[in-house]
Amino acid sequence: MSIPSSIESLPAEAREAFDGWLQDPAITQKEATQRVNALLENMGQSERRLSLQAVNRYDLRRRATAERKRQSRIITEIWADKFGSEPGEQVDQLIIELLRALTFDLAFRLQNGELDHASLPAVIDAADRVTLMVEQLERSSEIAARREREIKRQADEERKVQAALKPLNLTKQDGARMREMARRIYSGQNPDWERP
Repeated sequence: MSIPSSIESLPAEAREAFDGWLQDPAITQKEATQRVNALLENMGQSERRLSLQAVNRYDLRRRATAERKRQSRIITEIWADKFGSEPGEQVDQLIIELLRALTFDLAFRLQNGELDHASLPAVIDAADRVTLMVEQLERSSEIAARREREIKRQADEERKVQAALKPLNLTKQDGARMREMARRIYSGQNPDWERP
């Protein structure tokens, strides 16, 4: 595990102010560093002075994280537009792949030491939930695919029955009665040959 940076271990008040200064485009990194060091001095924690190099590393990580979130939002919007009207099975597969990619990203961050002791339990909990979601989606996707195949099979059977009944000039009710008798014969029940 990586050791928390000097910025990550700042008191909450100083950290919030510092993050706000870094996000303000009118304030440079150098000015933000000077301001946070002055704030720490006023708080009686002058031993926690930040270096410009630490601020630069922190700001680069912060910007990279913000960029990943921005790209994620854009991709999500594009996928929602594209797959909003697509059949459910394709969307399910897409979600499963997204969750797998997220799991891979978490493993990569863990391997690179981007996670610390404070954030690790939450990441493990999130990974457990992601794993459960993937399993549930895969199961529901399989069930939906089976149902779709069964519906298609039944529709094909119905078309075949209708095609067979047409030349005989039989009604749907006659066909339904014949199917019911056939079902009873195949299941070993009394076919009840009497006409209603």
